[in-house]
Amino acid sequence: MKPFQIAGLPADELNRFLAGTHSDPFRILGPHRVGDDLEVRIFRPDARKIDIALNREAKETIAAEEIHRDGFFCAIVPGATRDLDYQLRITTSDGSERLVRDPYQYGPIMGEIDLHLFAEGQHWQIYEKFGAHLRTIGDAAGVYFAVWLQTRNASAWWAISTAGMAASIRCANFSAAGCGNYFCQE
Repeated sequence: MKPFQIAGLPADELNRFLAGTHSDPFRILGPHRVGDDLEVRIFRPDARKIDIALNREAKETIAAEEIHRDGFFCAIVPGATRDLDYQLRITTSDGSERLVRDPYQYGPIMGEIDLHLFAEGQHWQIYEKFGAHLRTIGDAAGVYFAVWLQTRNASAWWAISTAGMAASIRCANFSAAGCGNYFCQE
């Protein structure tokens, strides 16, 4: 395992994420431009190995490197753009393999303006954002849901997303208003 560094990601942000106190997992996870390349970051404590599958048949793969023993992986896809269509081939500690979508592959649904208006009490269509809604994001169909919590402790959310559902659920946007949103794929 190489020294704990990721291009473009400050160590303090990653440490907050691993401690469950980071407010925006999208700043850490998923695809990120690094120079001319795309860096895909994945947090899967249950994974022994992760490959990035670049096509539907998952024949062409790029191995992700485990850079933190808690299950934080990174892969560089040379020359790729942010809208790269990829899947994750995850090998767990028992040797089983699954091909899944990266839940952080697509950006957040509830934006900064929504969160700002909600915090002010001025969002007049908040019912379109909170609750559960059927959605298709990219080519993944599922249910998007958003909730408000009085605590902004991301570790409570992360416990939900890692309790056997990490392949299909993502958490995002832990705002000052205490909002979080998920997208569960079918």
